[in-house]
Amino acid sequence: MARIAALLLSIALAASARPSLQPDWIQSWLGEYAAGRHADVAAKLRSVSDLKAFEADLDKTAAKWLGGTAGTPELRRRALAAFAVESASAHLERGSAATKLLEWGCRQIRRHPKPDEFDRLWHLAAFALFAGAVDPDGLEAHVVHARFQFPKEPWLAFERAVASELRTFPRIVVESRIPAATVTKSMEEAVKRYTEAASNEPTRAEAFLRRGRIELALGRADQALESLDRVSPTDDRNVQYLGQMFRGQALERLKRTDDAKQAYEVALTLRPDAQSASMALAALLFRRGERDLADRQVQTLFDRQKRIDDPWWVYWPADYRHLDARLTAMRSAVKSDAPPGDR
Repeated sequence: MARIAALLLSIALAASARPSLQPDWIQSWLGEYAAGRHADVAAKLRSVSDLKAFEADLDKTAAKWLGGTAGTPELRRRALAAFAVESASAHLERGSAATKLLEWGCRQIRRHPKPDEFDRLWHLAAFALFAGAVDPDGLEAHVVHARFQFPKEPWLAFERAVASELRTFPRIVVESRIPAATVTKSMEEAVKRYTEAASNEPTRAEAFLRRGRIELALGRADQALESLDRVSPTDDRNVQYLGQMFRGQALERLKRTDDAKQAYEVALTLRPDAQSASMALAALLFRRGERDLADRQVQTLFDRQKRIDDPWWVYWPADYRHLDARLTAMRSAVKSDAPPGDR
């Protein structure tokens, strides 16, 4: 009896979690999304529990939705593809289980014979999500798909480089027991790819930044400093901060401690509350025998009551930090070509 009761309870719980997985519900949510209630639908998508079942139901709903009467055919196409991105974003902590929804959406995008600005913005949002999920294989495969539609897109080379670098992410290396030689090979590949990405204006600064960090990890401080000195002026304060912090690390290894101290201090003018540069500076001062200054540096960090905003903590997922802006751009483009009466 206990087993039967437990089974009935599990069925009841599953049933209570299923409404978001029913095709009719998906059709309804798609209608809301196409009408511009993007944030509301994104919140609802977080209630989905079974992503595999959700994808199957989404697949069943797609043809009916595309052949429906809500707005224009183009509006319905865009809403369906964007819905897949929103679904993946709502469950990104599930990693590859979420990025499978991006692959589903990408199939919808690739069916469009004349790729437009919405499709390009869709791909950029997908890139950010693949990086955020730390899914290097999915990211690299998506670059190939995007290249068919947008062969001149400047972000493609950068995303390929990110995929190579993500294969050296410490958690992936440990969990997958990747040999050191394989990690080194991926790092060398990333260096070459970032060099290619540095030839494109939109990605130049960050490409040199990331190439410099990898050179540093490979033990090549001179080459790292050369890359970091080529980080062009940028409005991205994350890139500015990390550029100075990595420069400090490279300069320390080259025994240029005065220059390293200055680099860390510049980094902290950009992000005063960042832990990474604060601790790097404190450690440098301690090693130089300036222990009172080191203690004060650490105590100042501990005394801060503000929420810490450290760019190093979001370094590995690369352009995931741009997700909010890219989602906003994609959402705006969903209805950008709809007739005035449908806006």
